[in-house]
Amino acid sequence: MQEIKEAEQALTYGFLLLKHDIEKQLEAIDRLKLSGEASSELDERRQKLLADLNWIQQNIGKEIKDIEIREENH
Repeated sequence: MQEIKEAEQALTYGFLLLKHDIEKQLEAIDRLKLSGEASSELDERRQKLLADLNWIQQNIGKEIKDIEIREENH
């Protein structure tokens, strides 16, 4: 059980760290766009980050939830 709890904590921390980093990058891109430095490269970068964030939320979030459910049932 201790290993499951440690895995859950590591996943939760990693998820929050990645989410925070991606959100900061998105904010930086949005600031550049507002300052008139918009480019197709920035748009592509923004879309890639949004896709990555979506994947992280769906997949890592699901794994964390699965661990929590398993932990509650044992």
